[in-house]
Amino acid sequence: GSLHLPPTLEAWTHASPAAKVARTPVELNSATLEFEVSVRGSAPDCELLFPDLLRPTSVNGALLGESKFVVLDPAVAVNLIEVEVRPHLAIQRLHDPSGRPLAGGSINAALKSGGSSTSWGEHLDSQGRYFFDLERRRNMEHMETLQFKVSWPPEIGSSVAPPIPVQDLELLPQPLILRFSSTKTLHFRIVDPQRAPIAGAEVRLGDAYGAEQQSDEDGRASALQSSPPAAQVRVQADGYLTVYEALTAASEVEQEVILWPGSWIEIVGAEQPEDGWGQLDLEILFDGDADGSLLTPQRFQTGQFTENSGSTGTESNSSKRFYKHTTALSTQGRARLDGIHVDVPATVRVTYHGSTLLETRVPVRPGDGGHPVQVPKLPELVEVRGRVVDRSGAPVPGVQIRARFSERDSVTVESGPDGAFRVGSVVTGANARLVFIKPGYGYEVMDYLVEARDDDSVGEVTLAPGAHLVVRILRPDGSPFVAAPGSAGDGFKPRIEWKEAVIPPSPDRSGLAAGEWRFMELPAQGAGMRLSYPGDRFSEMSEQVPAGALHFTVTLSEQAVAWLDGPG
Repeated sequence: GSLHLPPTLEAWTHASPAAKVARTPVELNSATLEFEVSVRGSAPDCELLFPDLLRPTSVNGALLGESKFVVLDPAVAVNLIEVEVRPHLAIQRLHDPSGRPLAGGSINAALKSGGSSTSWGEHLDSQGRYFFDLERRRNMEHMETLQFKVSWPPEIGSSVAPPIPVQDLELLPQPLILRFSSTKTLHFRIVDPQRAPIAGAEVRLGDAYGAEQQSDEDGRASALQSSPPAAQVRVQADGYLTVYEALTAASEVEQEVILWPGSWIEIVGAEQPEDGWGQLDLEILFDGDADGSLLTPQRFQTGQFTENSGSTGTESNSSKRFYKHTTALSTQGRARLDGIHVDVPATVRVTYHGSTLLETRVPVRPGDGGHPVQVPKLPELVEVRGRVVDRSGAPVPGVQIRARFSERDSVTVESGPDGAFRVGSVVTGANARLVFIKPGYGYEVMDYLVEARDDDSVGEVTLAPGAHLVVRILRPDGSPFVAAPGSAGDGFKPRIEWKEAVIPPSPDRSGLAAGEWRFMELPAQGAGMRLSYPGDRFSEMSEQVPAGALHFTVTLSEQAVAWLDGPG
């Protein structure tokens, strides 16, 4: 079918950027189109670009491939190009009621199927049109509906077309015209709790993109209702909490919106590190009232980061009653959490390469403004080095070294052919726990204080062959415990804990009796090892294992056996 305002062909030359560009409208139901391209220069290499809805099939009798570019032959007086029309939807956005075409708006198309969707954004052209090429979307056969939404400046509003079944696309009329059907103007007055006007507040209806209006000196603003009508208005201003309120039905009534003053926490770095501020991680934790509960929603609200690196996260836990924001500082060493309306203190924690650099409490109160937190001078970064050897002094390659600096931050490296290992970018003053693990050798754990000196090194770490221990698990009557298949105890395994290491039993059961477990590669100097096993359904028991022991026996409680013998 023909369009009210047809698409455009563009032509240009590669060899001469100064060549004139010919833009010519194309009527899709016309038989032929004639136009001229003016070329300057000695190499008239001119390509004709076709819009997506037209596919060139041949030029001067020569068949073409899938390219939408056609190279014109300057030796031919008239180039004859044959095209076919691709399956498409032609969408034209018209202002209602005048019908005048509008340019520059954004259109969002979304394909949906069940809970999944694919969306992309485009722009209407200078004549208010968008051509949707059905063949370009290869995944459409797996989708159920297609929906278009057009967003416009606030004086016009936005339009959402009803969802279109994908199977009915080719049955739609062309062009598909989205019309703006409402011209109701809504009026607002933005004030603070004392009814004083707030200037510069942004007013947006629903989720219409880019359709904000700002309040004037008297706090007044107006906005045109969108289609379909928005149910709420969003109002935000610097230093105040963002408010979402239901819209009043009458357009002639001025709706008053009260903005409550908010607080903010601002983190400022003191010095630019060599590898950038992005290495600093920030955590702001609100941990509830004195009784451990968060405040009611009317009194507890936190906003979002307005200055940061762009990577943020939030976490809340209703049972533990906390609310946590995490981010990284921006390249300027700043982060700002806006929109806070609480009267509980916040804990601000800044970590640098896995080590806590700053932890402080901030007494936040509703509407008390900013709370600047200064990041101290960054400590020096050093490299922790060492070498793993056996008892004869020979290097031990392939040892896994886990360097842990806190409960959440650790680095794992491996010793090289000469037994050497390196852990880079470690903060001076950090307490590191190094765990050395390699099959055939006993675990080794050492605590190390990282110091700022050029030859920072843990020296040589000696690994001894792993010690063996056989653990026997008995029932209360003294018989060995063997779980029945499918019971709760099926798959039960005791374990040994030593410092930071959790050591499971060996899968090799050769030579073991019923109820026995073998542990290998235990630390040669194994003082402080504990064996853990079930106490009942909800708790565990643990017992100290004597240093150097080869055999160890424990007896399960009646409660533990009752649970382990129960249904899985």
